[in-house]
Amino acid sequence: MTPRSSLNTTSPSRPWEQVIHYVCLLQGEDAPTLQDIAVGGYYGTSALSHEVAELDILLEREPRLLEMDRDTILTFWHANIEEAGGLIDESYPIRFRVRPEIRTVEGASHREIRARLWEVIFEEMEKRRAERQVEYAAPEPACVPLRERSEEPIETELPEQ
Repeated sequence: MTPRSSLNTTSPSRPWEQVIHYVCLLQGEDAPTLQDIAVGGYYGTSALSHEVAELDILLEREPRLLEMDRDTILTFWHANIEEAGGLIDESYPIRFRVRPEIRTVEGASHREIRARLWEVIFEEMEKRRAERQVEYAAPEPACVPLRERSEEPIETELPEQ
């Protein structure tokens, strides 16, 4: 279930309607972000507040942002998102620089995208783990030399009678 508003209005007045309109323009009407917001709870509220903060910052720079077409908004978004994201969360630009493939992941649903991101993350972890692996010579168990010594004939002198 995704939240819906009257998307035919050019400039919605309430902040959550603006966010829905903004997300629909950027990601489409079946956007995973809208599904996350619709779930509610901590995660949905966090997603909504993040989008509200991002949109507020972008609207300060371009008040007519929500009246633009999708291509113009995407161009504006790419030019301003790192700075806007940095104001929201200082690790935002760093995450996208470290993992540039996040911006280019495509999929039919948010589940496919999430699965692909996990693959990318774990592939990278496996590569790093393989680079760090060092082969150590396994120590020889202590029981082996003892066993070998026990298999040798023991020479004992019998006392002479």
